[in-house]
Amino acid sequence: MYMSQVQYDAGKRTGGYIQEETQMDNKRARRAAEPSKVVHVRNLPEGITEYELLELVRPFGNVEKTLILGTKGQAFVQMDSVAASSNLINTFTISQPNLRGRHVGFQFSTRQEISREASKRDEVAPNKILLVSVADMRAAVQIEHLEQVFSAHGLIEKIVIFEKNGFHAFVEM
Repeated sequence: MYMSQVQYDAGKRTGGYIQEETQMDNKRARRAAEPSKVVHVRNLPEGITEYELLELVRPFGNVEKTLILGTKGQAFVQMDSVAASSNLINTFTISQPNLRGRHVGFQFSTRQEISREASKRDEVAPNKILLVSVADMRAAVQIEHLEQVFSAHGLIEKIVIFEKNGFHAFVEM
């Protein structure tokens, strides 16, 4: 909320503060944002997956990028065209979608595109542990065999073999 100092005369000159109704103006400005390929999605359920979000918006066009802010219940979706994002917003303004019991809101973003720098902050480091399962094993598999197969793909940190309901191994690269 914005505060401004206002001076007024009522017999004597004094300074006072009044609250301007800029909060409503901010909401109107957000709704009236310039059309953009980027759509701001709000009121998402906790733990939303990219797959769920894509299933919701994919019928309106190709999705170029997504950025999910999971802890805030928000996301950004970059469509392939302004026409696609406009169609999405117009449709969901008339018929607000429900995702896991929550009414999801859509509006144009003030961003013109989702930047890679913003995406990198929220990315999780890739998992470097592979699960190897051998079905219908006809010969014994040793650590040396796994080393031979996986060393072609990078440096092996650790191999753990376990036999529970078949042959399995974890290979950490």
